[in-house]
Formats: sequence, C-alpha cells, structure tokens
Amino acid sequence: MRFHRLLVAGFVAGLSMAAWATPIDPRISIDDGGLSPAIDVGNTFITVNGGGVFDYLNNTGQFITTLGFQTTVNTGIEDFNSVFSCASGFFLNCSFDYNGDTGLLKILFSGVNPEDPESEPECDSEAGEQEGIPSIQEGCTNVGHFRINLNDLESETGSWDTVSSNGQLQFEVQQINNTVLPEPSTLVLFGMSLLLIAGIARRRQSRNRA
Repeated sequence: MRFHRLLVAGFVAGLSMAAWATPIDPRISIDDGGLSPAIDVGNTFITVNGGGVFDYLNNTGQFITTLGFQTTVNTGIEDFNSVFSCASGFFLNCSFDYNGDTGLLKILFSGVNPEDPESEPECDSEAGEQEGIPSIQEGCTNVGHFRINLNDLESETGSWDTVSSNGQLQFEVQQINNTVLPEPSTLVLFGMSLLLIAGIARRRQSRNRA
C-alpha cells in the first residue's frame, strides 16, 4: 500500500514538473538585435518551425513608442489569453485583440518610460529600459536595432503552428506610432476615389480639347 502511494505521488510530481517545464506559448517578444533592414508599416515576416527570429532597425528619426502586428490564426480558440504570452524590454505594455469568428489576431506593444538622456551612456540601445525603440544613431552600431522573436523561451522553435492549421503564419506590421496600416476596405475605397478623380480629369481634358 505504501509503495502504491509513493508511486502515485511520484506520478503526480512528474506531471507537475512537465507542466512547469512547458512554456506558455505561442509567444512574441522584442529585444535588441543586430544589423537589419528598416521596419515599415506593411512589412511582413513568416514563421519558421513555428516561430523564428526577425531583425529590424528603426530609421524613422524618432523613438518607436507603439508597435503593432497582425496575423490570422484558427477561429474559435477559447480563452486565447491562456495560450498566448508576450514581453519586451522596450515597452511597458503588450495587449492583443483576437476575433474568434475570423481568426484575426492583433498584437500591440505600447507604453514607455520617460527618457532621461543625462543619466544614459553614449550609444545606449535602451534595451531593458522600456523607453521605446530609439532611432539609429551615427557611430552607434547597437542603437536602433531590435529583434522580433516568435520562439518559445530558450528555444529555436516556436508554438505558433499550434494555433494555425495552415502551417506557416504571416505576420504584418500594422502600426508604428501614429502610422497605421489601412484596412482592406479603406484601400478599396481609396482606389475607387482615385479612379473617379482620374475619370473626372480625363473628361475635363476632353472638353478643353473640344
């Protein structure tokens, strides 16, 4: 009987250790990075092995204090908050908006501490200070470079494929500060407006020639 109790206790302990070792995923984090292409609204990157690491630089000339992404995952995921995590040394907050009907997932990093230039060393990358992502600075190879990490904690793979039946997921940069990617319906309306303006211009030119 005692052996049976020990066996059950060991099994429960093993389950607890397995649950503790399992990272909360899918996750996204933003950290300092290396040489990289400039980031812009509309940029896209695709998961590799369920995750991936993607380097970018900020050449906007100002701090990035708000950075948003969007992708499309499976529909009908109950309590998405329990399977998603995010973190960043550049921002105070990370929030998400998941539409269970369409699968559209929007992730927003925002909120920064006030900058204190007098107490900061030259070529400070601001990593870990939650003051936003600084713009690149001449003579400083580490400033303005950052890394978007979709991998699990301390892993070279991610778990985004667990919330997507399509395999690879495409992430799109939706917002950088006050610049926001237009919704598809807005783009269609804008395109129709341009066509209308072009048509009116052609009519006027035809009348003037006549």
